[in-house]
Amino acid sequence: MIVGASNFNSIYELSRTAPFADENIIYTFHFYEPFFFTHQGAAWVGNQAATIGVPFPYDEKSFPSLNPKAKNTWGETNYYQYRKDGNEQSVRDKLQIVKSWALKYNVPLLCGEYGVYNKYADLDSRCRYIKAVRQNLNSMHIPGILWDYNANFSIFDGKPSVSNLPDCMKDAIGYVTKK
Repeated sequence: MIVGASNFNSIYELSRTAPFADENIIYTFHFYEPFFFTHQGAAWVGNQAATIGVPFPYDEKSFPSLNPKAKNTWGETNYYQYRKDGNEQSVRDKLQIVKSWALKYNVPLLCGEYGVYNKYADLDSRCRYIKAVRQNLNSMHIPGILWDYNANFSIFDGKPSVSNLPDCMKDAIGYVTKK
């Protein structure tokens, strides 16, 4: 059985729970940290995601202005926090929260979703983020699943096929050409 926590399989909610008394459970979580980057421009999360053009990692020179629609939302708070959270070390630190929980209770983990909404995030930033998450998951021995094969979070440039997989994305996912 696969079990996740509340608040969209939050790492924070999972880390505050005690596992069930059942050895046949894999605990899952979704990883979209920092949300300010991974969901930029995503209309379904409201004005908090209105700021677009956010690079990963944080780069002061190319960091956009706060979209006025994001004022007085979590998006404004996250805009200022991104200077600290928009980097690979922060990704590692946040994944370590859930890894430490799993080690404490000796339970298996699965990252059931991670990825980047691709409409407004530039390709290079998406590649750097996906690579950072994948490498950290691998180093922590946590299997991970990219969310969305061919729509809003797709890793392809066009229809899903190896020929539409950008070189930086091949590197990000560890794709190796068979010889």
